[in-house]
Amino acid sequence: MTLDAVTIDDKTPRRAGQDHSRDIIPKIIEMFNELTEIKVVTVVGKVQVDLAESDGRTATKVTTPEPPTDALVTIFDLTDGDVTNVISPELRDDEALRAYHLQQVDRSIQVLPAHFKTLIDAAETIINHKW
Repeated sequence: MTLDAVTIDDKTPRRAGQDHSRDIIPKIIEMFNELTEIKVVTVVGKVQVDLAESDGRTATKVTTPEPPTDALVTIFDLTDGDVTNVISPELRDDEALRAYHLQQVDRSIQVLPAHFKTLIDAAETIINHKW
């Protein structure tokens, strides 16, 4: 008797007809956990930006030769509604940079509903799929 192999990812070969729903659930949970926080960071100073494409996504790595001291940081915790803002004293009166940072915060918030809908649709499709 031969069994047809089906591969869910590169690491987990499965037999045809085997239930795969448990394999995907941790990945769905991880995706939703990543959606619980929005961070917008605007840094003034020397930085090195490296872009790398992987699986159709662009990974961005930002490194600084020294810890940046001039930064605007806004963090939204979507699970409890907390908003944290950090403004370096040196940037307190820089209206143009603060306006730019606020624009980035607004853009981050505006795309959330579409991202949530896409993820919910994907989760429903996976959950309702008959393996």
